[in-house]
This record gives sequence, C-alpha cells and structure tokens, in this order.
Amino acid sequence: MVPALRMNSTLDLAIRASSRASHQILEALTQSGLKCTITNSVRSTPIGVIKGVDHLRSGKVDRIDAEFLDHLISRNIIPIIQPIGFDRNGHTLRINSDLLAIEVAFALKATKTIFMAELDGLELDGSIARQIPVDSLEKSLEQNRESTIPENMLSKAQNALAGVKGGVARVHVLNGHIHDGLIREVFSNEGVGTLVYGNEYQQIRKATRADVTLIYNLTSGSVEKEELALRSIESIEQEAPNFYVYEIDGNLVGCVLIKRFPEDASTAEINALFVHPMHQRQGIGSNLTKFACHTLRDEGATRVLALSTQSLGFFESMEGFEEISPEELPKRRLEEYRIGKRNSKVFAKPL
Repeated sequence: MVPALRMNSTLDLAIRASSRASHQILEALTQSGLKCTITNSVRSTPIGVIKGVDHLRSGKVDRIDAEFLDHLISRNIIPIIQPIGFDRNGHTLRINSDLLAIEVAFALKATKTIFMAELDGLELDGSIARQIPVDSLEKSLEQNRESTIPENMLSKAQNALAGVKGGVARVHVLNGHIHDGLIREVFSNEGVGTLVYGNEYQQIRKATRADVTLIYNLTSGSVEKEELALRSIESIEQEAPNFYVYEIDGNLVGCVLIKRFPEDASTAEINALFVHPMHQRQGIGSNLTKFACHTLRDEGATRVLALSTQSLGFFESMEGFEEISPEELPKRRLEEYRIGKRNSKVFAKPL
C-alpha cells in the first residue's frame, strides 16, 4: 500500500500544481486579450523500472501532436501544455517539465527554449554563468561536476544540454521571480539569466544598411573614451558593405571593419573592432579578428594591419601579430594616422 499511496499522492500533487499554474497563465493571457487553451497534445509512456527503481506513474514523452499545436498557433490560439501526459489507454502520467519543454521544441522545430527557475541561472564553479557554450556545459557534466549545480537546477542543465545538442539553437534559464526578466533576457544585450548555446548559434555576418544605427550606438561609448576613432552615421553607412557584425540571439554585440587599400591590394586593415562590454572576454573579439583574416586571405591579401590605442595588448596576444613602425603603413593610411594624432600602436600579420 505504501508505494501505491506515494504514487497517487505524487501524481495528485503534480495534477493540482499544473492545474493551478495553467489557470494563472489562462487568467493573465485573458486579461491581455489573447486566446489560449489547455491541450492534451502529449502522448506518453511509463518510465518503468530503472536500476531497480519503479518510477510508477512518471512518464516519458512518446509523441507530441505537433500538427494540432501548429493548427492552434496558426489561428492565434496559444496552447498551454501541462507537464502531464496520457498513455494509449488515457491513463495520466506526470512528466518532467524541463524534458517536456525540450520535446515540444523538437516537435515544433523551435530555435529557442526558455526555462523559468527560482534561481538567477545556472551556477558553475560558484557563480552564475551568463553564457555557456554547449561544449563547456557537456564537459562540466561529464566530469561529474554536477555538485557545483544546485540540485533543483540540475534537470535544467541536463535538458538544456540535450536540447542544444538535439538542434535547439539556444536555451535560456532565468529567474521567474524577476518581473521583466523574460524581456530583458531575450531582447537586451545584457540579459539576466543563463544562455546555453550551440556553435551554430553564434554568427558573424555581413552588415546591412539596417545595422548602421546599431553599429553607431554600439561603438559610440568607445569613441567617447577615445578607444575608437570618431565615425558619423553617414561614414558608417558609406562603409557598411565592409563591416561585419557578430550577433547573439538577434542582438548585435560586436563588429569589425575591413579596410582595403587601392594602392596596395596585398595589404588590408582590421578596423573598428569592438565588442559590447557585457560580452567581452568571451572570445568574440578573437573570432571577429580570425574571421577578418580568413576573409582577406581568401581574397588574396598577404598582410593585414591593425591599429590600437589599448594598453591591454589585444593584438599582442593574437597569434601572428607583431608591432611595426607607423612608417610601414600605406601612404594614404600614414597620412590619416598623422592627421588623427591618436598615436596608435600599429600591428601587422602575414596571411
């Protein structure tokens, strides 16, 4: 009788908790004038006995009725999917909500999943990690470092890993108690939670005219600190075809400008390299630099230049870059260098 009582009470608790949460979501969406409905779109099967432990009325996802969900979404009806599934005989099974979220993302071919938690994000080595490449998270879990993640966040870490490896480009984990947390995490550069992402999620692309204002706003702070040369919106617009930008979750967080010299086709310059302060020390500047070098080498350039006023030695730390005399700059670039009076260090790298 004890196992049966435990089974019924645990399942009953899951049903009551999910029903209460669903009602609160229904209420909020209704107040916002949105249509929604609770669905029975999850087919499940019992987990069964694993390593001698009977998981009783706990289930795993057998199938998500994606066609039904797409039908609702196409008619602007928001489906509410409870962490409750039904087997082929209509019996109720409780399902891990993190697992279910990932399975729904797979079924709908979603590019993003968001886990709401009670903590500010995933904690690794004693601090909240704002961004975690999937490879790093996998390595942490493989090395039995789960103990560094609070027990109530372990499921989210494991399912975030499974989600990204399975094709979901990014998984956000954020504190559900933060009033505007969802908006800040998804639509701002800073974010408030943890982002787990795959390699294909980070992307460098050629800038468009729509990026001109974003590049100007991104770099304006460094212009004021004299870390970058002054550029007007008009000048950025003229040079837009030679700008490349680095995006994270649709937000522009870095940029680089490739300058070519008509009088010397073998030489080019990496210019206006900048990364948003919240995303520095994550390898983005290095990736932009390497991308620019690869692009120029493919175009036939044999040497790349870079000017920097920074004392932290970014280009000194980049493989292949060596400091040279400003007198080695192409003639027109040397004239600009002298007029600017910024006394930048000049670096060069053979390609």
